[in-house]
Amino acid sequence: MSPLSQGVSITVVGLVMVFAVLGAIAGVVALLGRIDAGWRAGEARADEQAGERIQTIDTTTLVIISAAVATLLDGRGRVRSVRRLPAAVGSSPW
Repeated sequence: MSPLSQGVSITVVGLVMVFAVLGAIAGVVALLGRIDAGWRAGEARADEQAGERIQTIDTTTLVIISAAVATLLDGRGRVRSVRRLPAAVGSSPW
C-alpha cells in the first residue's frame, strides 16, 4: 500500500467518523427538542387547568407566607423553631 493510498483511506475514515458523530449529535438534539416540546405542551395544559382552580387560602395568609419565603430566600431570615398551633374546632389550619 502506497503512502498516498494510505493517506486517502485515513482521510476518508476520519471524514466518515466526524460526520457520523455530527449526525449522532444532531439526532440527540432533535430528540431533546421533541421531548422539550412535549414537556411544554404538558406545562401549558397544567397552567390552563390551574387557572380554573378556586383559591382555597385567603389573600392575607398568602401574602404573609410569600413574604416569609422571600425573606428566607433572600438570606435575611433564620428558622429558629417550628411548632404546630392548636387548631380550633371546625376551622381550617390555614
